[in-house]
Amino acid sequence: MKQRECLSQGSLAIASLLTAAFALVAGDGLANGVSVKKLTDKRIGGYSEGITFVDKGDLANHIAFVDGFEVWGLPVGHGNPKARRLFDLRSLDIDHPTGIAHIESRKLFVVNDITQLTTLFLADHQGRPKAS
Repeated sequence: MKQRECLSQGSLAIASLLTAAFALVAGDGLANGVSVKKLTDKRIGGYSEGITFVDKGDLANHIAFVDGFEVWGLPVGHGNPKARRLFDLRSLDIDHPTGIAHIESRKLFVVNDITQLTTLFLADHQGRPKAS
């Protein structure tokens, strides 16, 4: 019960801070000439829509998944494995990566972007763009 109360209070505190920040940006702060300086971008959570299995090659027996603009790999069958970052997708001219699949015959990953529905993006195992 105490854990739930603590989590609830933490969530309330975060919501309050976000509300205050949005009020400053959207409210009188900008209207009165007050500037807001962005210090840094920080991800506060993970979210994955795409997942695939690689059974041959450099990443054999890895589950690969998309988390934001990063592709992570999780080795299968090695006790208690830890996920590791494989590569970044920003070099693919992609706005919102949402899916990934491995093309075994070409040793490439194919990634889609929800904002570019008619385009598939190809990358090698290090994230370098490849022509289709």
